[in-house]
Amino acid sequence: MHKFHIIGTDTSSGKTHTTVQLMQYLIQSQHKVAALKPIASGINGLVNEDVAQLSAAASYLLTQQQINLITFTPPIAPHIAAEMENYSLNAQSINVFIEESSLDVDYLFIEGVGGVMVPLNQNETYLDLLQVSPYPIILVVGMKLGCLNHALLTAAILKQRKLKLIGWIANQVDPQMEYYPQNLEYLKQKLKVPLLAEIPYQQTIQTTESFTEVFSCN
Repeated sequence: MHKFHIIGTDTSSGKTHTTVQLMQYLIQSQHKVAALKPIASGINGLVNEDVAQLSAAASYLLTQQQINLITFTPPIAPHIAAEMENYSLNAQSINVFIEESSLDVDYLFIEGVGGVMVPLNQNETYLDLLQVSPYPIILVVGMKLGCLNHALLTAAILKQRKLKLIGWIANQVDPQMEYYPQNLEYLKQKLKVPLLAEIPYQQTIQTTESFTEVFSCN
Protein backbone atom coordinates (compact mmCIF):
# COMPACT_ATOMS: atom_id res chain seq x y z
CA MET A 1 0.00 0.00 0.00
CA HIS A 2 1.32 3.43 -0.99
CA LYS A 3 0.14 6.28 1.25
CA PHE A 4 0.03 9.98 0.36
CA HIS A 5 -0.99 13.01 2.40
CA ILE A 6 -3.29 15.41 0.54
CA ILE A 7 -3.01 18.90 1.99
CA GLY A 8 -4.43 22.22 0.83
CA THR A 9 -3.34 25.81 0.70
CA ASP A 10 -6.40 26.74 2.79
CA THR A 11 -9.79 25.45 3.84
CA SER A 12 -11.46 26.18 0.49
CA SER A 13 -8.81 24.77 -1.83
CA GLY A 14 -10.91 21.74 -2.80
CA LYS A 15 -9.01 18.91 -1.12
CA THR A 16 -11.95 16.50 -1.10
CA HIS A 17 -12.88 17.23 -4.72
CA THR A 18 -9.26 16.72 -5.75
CA THR A 19 -8.93 13.51 -3.73
CA VAL A 20 -12.09 12.11 -5.33
CA GLN A 21 -10.77 13.01 -8.78
CA LEU A 22 -7.48 11.25 -8.01
CA MET A 23 -9.32 8.17 -6.77
CA GLN A 24 -11.59 7.98 -9.80
CA TYR A 25 -8.68 8.37 -12.22
CA LEU A 26 -6.62 5.64 -10.55
CA ILE A 27 -9.61 3.29 -10.25
CA GLN A 28 -10.18 3.66 -14.00
CA SER A 29 -6.54 2.58 -14.38
CA GLN A 30 -7.40 -0.66 -12.55
CA HIS A 31 -5.94 0.32 -9.18
CA LYS A 32 -7.59 -0.25 -5.82
CA VAL A 33 -7.87 3.09 -4.06
CA ALA A 34 -9.32 4.52 -0.86
CA ALA A 35 -8.98 7.62 1.29
CA LEU A 36 -8.95 8.58 4.94
CA LYS A 37 -10.13 11.87 6.39
CA PRO A 38 -9.05 11.58 10.02
CA ILE A 39 -10.57 14.92 11.05
CA ALA A 40 -13.83 16.33 9.68
CA SER A 41 -15.83 19.35 10.81
CA GLY A 42 -19.48 19.93 10.10
CA ILE A 43 -22.31 17.40 9.77
CA ASN A 44 -25.03 17.58 7.11
CA GLY A 45 -27.66 15.09 8.23
CA LEU A 46 -26.00 12.06 9.80
CA VAL A 47 -22.54 12.19 8.19
CA ASN A 48 -19.93 14.67 7.11
CA GLU A 49 -20.34 15.42 3.41
CA ASP A 50 -16.62 15.07 2.64
CA VAL A 51 -16.47 11.66 4.33
CA ALA A 52 -19.52 10.56 2.34
CA GLN A 53 -17.86 11.61 -0.93
CA LEU A 54 -14.67 9.74 -0.11
CA SER A 55 -16.66 6.65 0.83
CA ALA A 56 -18.60 6.74 -2.44
CA ALA A 57 -15.43 7.15 -4.52
CA ALA A 58 -13.46 4.26 -2.98
CA SER A 59 -12.85 0.96 -4.75
CA TYR A 60 -15.19 -0.81 -2.35
CA LEU A 61 -17.69 0.07 0.33
CA LEU A 62 -16.15 1.57 3.44
CA THR A 63 -17.78 2.58 6.69
CA GLN A 64 -17.52 6.08 8.10
CA GLN A 65 -15.41 4.65 10.95
CA GLN A 66 -12.87 3.26 8.47
CA ILE A 67 -12.45 6.65 6.83
CA ASN A 68 -12.88 9.09 9.67
CA LEU A 69 -11.48 9.14 13.22
CA ILE A 70 -13.42 12.11 14.53
CA THR A 71 -16.18 14.34 13.15
CA PHE A 72 -16.99 17.52 15.00
CA THR A 73 -20.54 18.79 14.67
CA PRO A 74 -19.84 22.51 14.16
CA PRO A 75 -17.87 23.57 11.05
CA ILE A 76 -15.16 25.35 13.04
CA ALA A 77 -11.45 25.01 13.72
CA PRO A 78 -10.80 21.49 15.06
CA HIS A 79 -8.96 22.56 18.21
CA ILE A 80 -11.90 24.72 19.27
CA ALA A 81 -14.41 21.98 18.45
CA ALA A 82 -12.31 19.44 20.36
CA GLU A 83 -12.23 21.67 23.43
CA MET A 84 -16.01 22.18 23.22
CA GLU A 85 -16.58 18.41 23.02
CA ASN A 86 -13.88 17.55 25.56
CA TYR A 87 -12.05 15.45 22.98
CA SER A 88 -8.28 14.95 23.17
CA LEU A 89 -7.18 15.71 19.61
CA ASN A 90 -3.47 15.21 19.01
CA ALA A 91 -1.02 14.21 16.30
CA GLN A 92 -0.15 10.86 17.87
CA SER A 93 -3.74 9.58 18.07
CA ILE A 94 -4.35 10.57 14.45
CA ASN A 95 -1.15 8.83 13.40
CA VAL A 96 -2.25 5.64 15.18
CA PHE A 97 -5.51 5.77 13.22
CA ILE A 98 -3.58 6.11 9.95
CA GLU A 99 -1.09 3.35 10.79
CA GLU A 100 -3.78 0.92 11.90
CA SER A 101 -5.75 1.32 8.67
CA SER A 102 -5.70 -2.15 7.09
CA LEU A 103 -7.49 -1.39 3.83
CA ASP A 104 -6.52 -3.69 0.98
CA VAL A 105 -5.69 -1.04 -1.62
CA ASP A 106 -2.84 0.01 -3.86
CA TYR A 107 -3.09 3.70 -2.95
CA LEU A 108 -4.37 5.32 0.21
CA PHE A 109 -4.86 9.08 0.36
CA ILE A 110 -4.95 10.87 3.72
CA GLU A 111 -6.89 14.09 3.37
CA GLY A 112 -5.93 16.92 5.67
CA VAL A 113 -8.02 19.64 7.26
CA GLY A 114 -7.76 23.32 6.36
CA GLY A 115 -4.15 24.36 5.83
CA VAL A 116 -1.02 22.94 7.40
CA MET A 117 -0.98 25.46 10.26
CA VAL A 118 -4.48 24.59 11.44
CA PRO A 119 -4.22 23.86 15.20
CA LEU A 120 -4.98 20.39 16.53
CA ASN A 121 -4.70 21.61 20.11
CA GLN A 122 -2.98 24.42 21.99
CA ASN A 123 0.48 23.02 21.23
CA GLU A 124 0.25 21.16 17.91
CA THR A 125 -0.74 21.99 14.35
CA TYR A 126 -1.36 19.73 11.35
CA LEU A 127 2.35 20.07 10.62
CA ASP A 128 3.07 18.01 13.71
CA LEU A 129 0.99 15.18 12.30
CA LEU A 130 2.88 15.35 9.01
CA GLN A 131 6.13 15.00 10.94
CA VAL A 132 5.07 11.87 12.80
CA SER A 133 3.35 10.44 9.71
CA PRO A 134 6.12 10.97 7.14
CA TYR A 135 4.39 9.89 3.94
CA PRO A 136 4.82 11.83 0.67
CA ILE A 137 2.76 15.01 0.46
CA ILE A 138 0.71 16.33 -2.45
CA LEU A 139 -0.32 19.98 -2.24
CA VAL A 140 -3.70 21.08 -3.60
CA VAL A 141 -3.56 24.70 -4.70
CA GLY A 142 -7.01 26.25 -4.91
CA MET A 143 -6.56 28.43 -7.98
CA LYS A 144 -8.10 31.78 -7.06
CA LEU A 145 -6.97 35.25 -6.08
CA GLY A 146 -4.40 34.87 -3.28
CA CYS A 147 -3.27 31.40 -4.27
CA LEU A 148 0.32 32.46 -5.00
CA ASN A 149 0.87 33.64 -1.45
CA HIS A 150 -0.85 30.61 0.09
CA ALA A 151 0.98 28.10 -2.10
CA LEU A 152 4.45 29.58 -1.60
CA LEU A 153 4.00 29.97 2.15
CA THR A 154 2.83 26.37 2.46
CA ALA A 155 5.73 25.07 0.39
CA ALA A 156 8.17 27.15 2.44
CA ILE A 157 7.03 25.80 5.81
CA LEU A 158 7.09 22.23 4.50
CA LYS A 159 10.65 22.76 3.32
CA GLN A 160 11.61 24.34 6.64
CA ARG A 161 10.25 21.30 8.47
CA LYS A 162 12.05 18.97 6.00
CA LEU A 163 8.78 17.34 4.94
CA LYS A 164 8.52 15.44 1.65
CA LEU A 165 6.45 17.52 -0.76
CA ILE A 166 6.49 15.53 -4.02
CA GLY A 167 4.15 17.54 -6.22
CA TRP A 168 1.15 19.83 -6.50
CA ILE A 169 -2.23 19.93 -8.20
CA ALA A 170 -3.84 23.08 -9.58
CA ASN A 171 -7.55 22.94 -8.70
CA GLN A 172 -9.50 25.82 -10.22
CA VAL A 173 -12.03 26.81 -7.57
CA ASP A 174 -12.83 30.21 -9.07
CA PRO A 175 -14.22 29.97 -12.64
CA GLN A 176 -13.75 33.73 -13.03
CA MET A 177 -10.10 33.77 -11.96
CA GLU A 178 -8.28 36.38 -14.01
CA TYR A 179 -4.94 35.52 -15.60
CA TYR A 180 -5.19 31.86 -14.70
CA PRO A 181 -2.44 30.78 -17.16
CA GLN A 182 -0.02 33.39 -15.80
CA ASN A 183 -0.67 32.33 -12.19
CA LEU A 184 -0.24 28.69 -13.12
CA GLU A 185 3.03 29.37 -14.91
CA TYR A 186 4.38 31.37 -11.99
CA LEU A 187 3.70 28.52 -9.58
CA LYS A 188 5.24 26.01 -11.99
CA GLN A 189 8.41 28.07 -11.88
CA LYS A 190 8.48 28.88 -8.17
CA LEU A 191 7.28 25.66 -6.55
CA LYS A 192 10.31 23.39 -6.64
CA VAL A 193 8.22 20.26 -7.19
CA PRO A 194 6.38 19.13 -10.32
CA LEU A 195 2.81 19.93 -11.31
CA LEU A 196 1.05 16.56 -11.20
CA ALA A 197 -2.31 17.59 -12.62
CA GLU A 198 -4.78 20.36 -13.33
CA ILE A 199 -8.47 20.25 -12.50
CA PRO A 200 -10.30 22.93 -14.50
CA TYR A 201 -13.47 24.25 -12.90
CA GLN A 202 -16.17 21.53 -12.88
CA GLN A 203 -14.12 19.32 -15.22
CA THR A 204 -12.18 16.10 -14.77
CA ILE A 205 -8.55 15.84 -13.80
CA GLN A 206 -5.89 16.38 -16.45
CA THR A 207 -2.68 14.60 -15.51
CA THR A 208 0.92 15.34 -16.48
CA GLU A 209 3.91 13.10 -17.16
CA SER A 210 5.01 13.72 -13.58
CA PHE A 211 1.73 12.21 -12.37
CA THR A 212 2.54 9.00 -14.21
CA GLU A 213 5.98 8.90 -12.61
CA VAL A 214 4.55 9.28 -9.09
CA PHE A 215 1.75 6.77 -9.58
CA SER A 216 3.65 4.15 -11.53
CA CYS A 217 3.75 1.69 -8.58
CA ASN A 218 1.81 -1.54 -9.01
